[in-house]
Amino acid sequence: MKVSSILLDFGSRDKIHLKRMGEASSKSPVICFHGAFSSGRVFYSKDGHKGFAPNLAKTGYEVFIPDNRGHGLSTPQVNEATEYGMHEYIIEDFPFIFENVKRITSKERFHVVAHSDGGLLLLSFLARFPDWCEKISSITLLGTKRSIQVRSIKKFFAIDLVWYLLCPLVVKSAGYLPAVKFKIGSDNDTKNFTLQRMEWLKGNSWVDPIDEFDYQAAWNNGVKPPILAYAAINDPYHGNREDVRKFLEELGYSGNNLKILGRSSGYGADYDHISMLTHRAAMKDHFPEIFEWIKNNSN
Repeated sequence: MKVSSILLDFGSRDKIHLKRMGEASSKSPVICFHGAFSSGRVFYSKDGHKGFAPNLAKTGYEVFIPDNRGHGLSTPQVNEATEYGMHEYIIEDFPFIFENVKRITSKERFHVVAHSDGGLLLLSFLARFPDWCEKISSITLLGTKRSIQVRSIKKFFAIDLVWYLLCPLVVKSAGYLPAVKFKIGSDNDTKNFTLQRMEWLKGNSWVDPIDEFDYQAAWNNGVKPPILAYAAINDPYHGNREDVRKFLEELGYSGNNLKILGRSSGYGADYDHISMLTHRAAMKDHFPEIFEWIKNNSN
């Protein structure tokens, strides 16, 4: 299997890393988007030959895994001088990534797979740019929620205290969120992303925090691509199944579009937010389901 890395010039200073796996074929390419405080590495191993993306590529699809600006192998890394946030990811980074995959492959249609907040950014982008939404053959969401409404002791300490109370103080002091230092993620993220994302997490309307674009209204009035969603049974708040279900309902999809990853649902492990992509059992559990879903929704 062919594996390569592409560094795309983004403006005069930034470079966005794009991992490319598999051979060019007649099939529509697949783009995999990572979540917050993460990178594209969640989709593949260090050697690039194990994990979700390589195994999908082995079924005949060309797969592209971008690192968001400032994450993974994209440069420069997020620091105290970084000014972009969630708004810029949606209106700048996602169009840039899609345009470049289109240029590289000369394809007009795409499948997309997204983990956690990568799914929220993706759907926000598609709501805002409906011409791209019409080019999507399938969407697979893994642990994607918009807000955290579930209540629990774990959620209280991790979200209400740490996220809502301490993180704003940290980002205002440091100029960014040092997620790696505080062991809440594999990558740091920007001050603006952290504060902007917080508004939606609290359950506020799906409206852009910068220019007040109404994503909910735009999505309701646009094309709705096929969506298959997964939530992990051992995910107390990052992508709790009830919050994932609630977001699907906001999008206009039923509970039939959601699968719960756990032994009680017939899977081989009780997955959590990260292990749903990294656990060895996933190779025989839900990865084949997703590959079949993509195949069945190919145009």
